[in-house]
Amino acid sequence: MARRTYSDYSATVTHTLGATPATGVSAQQIVDDALNHLKHFHPWWWRGPETTSLSIVGGQEYVWLPTDFDELCADPTYPTSLFGPMEATPLAEIESLRATEPTITAGSQWNYRYAIRPGALDRTVSPQTPRSRIELWPTPQSSVAGAIRVTYWRNVPDISGTDTPQIPPEFDAPFFYLVRAFARTSEDGAENTPDYRMFERLIAPLIAKSGGKQRNQGQIMGGAAMLVADGSRWGDHTPMNTIPDP
Repeated sequence: MARRTYSDYSATVTHTLGATPATGVSAQQIVDDALNHLKHFHPWWWRGPETTSLSIVGGQEYVWLPTDFDELCADPTYPTSLFGPMEATPLAEIESLRATEPTITAGSQWNYRYAIRPGALDRTVSPQTPRSRIELWPTPQSSVAGAIRVTYWRNVPDISGTDTPQIPPEFDAPFFYLVRAFARTSEDGAENTPDYRMFERLIAPLIAKSGGKQRNQGQIMGGAAMLVADGSRWGDHTPMNTIPDP
């Protein structure tokens, strides 16, 4: 069975309303909004998390994030502090530190502070497109390949023309009803529509199924492997000590 494309979803909007959307709202916007709602509805396994290494460039205050970056899962890490993440810092404070403390070098005593700048203009490509990047302080003094390790949720791009949404096929049915629900809401502001209730019924088993598909992110904090590593018993977390009490 062929999957629905943007053109199909656009036609769904018109069919749901019995006419083209009202002035100021387009079918494209309705489909985009519905897709954005779906991708943030749950931490879906098909959005990641993804982990990648990014290179820093000497004298450059920022690092471009992957083109499919949506949001961080955790603070990035840097090789000089493998067990300590970089420190999230407001962008305004990053700018202030650059002005007042320009000579400090990241290393064993100083870890990088960072902020995410969304929608920065990437002038290295044509056409120039908005793209998120990591703003750093202090400014790297030398280039290091694969210096920063980042774990993030992937973005799901908007669709148009003959594009199909970058979602698993089993999500097509709930997305169909979600588009219908967003179309109705765009016209009369209604929220709890029959279409949205159908979306909720169809998405519920997929949420339950998604829980069993989360990627392995390492040992569970406080799990058996960690208790063995730090010399603790399972269950009561009391230290193992073979010397009897006096």
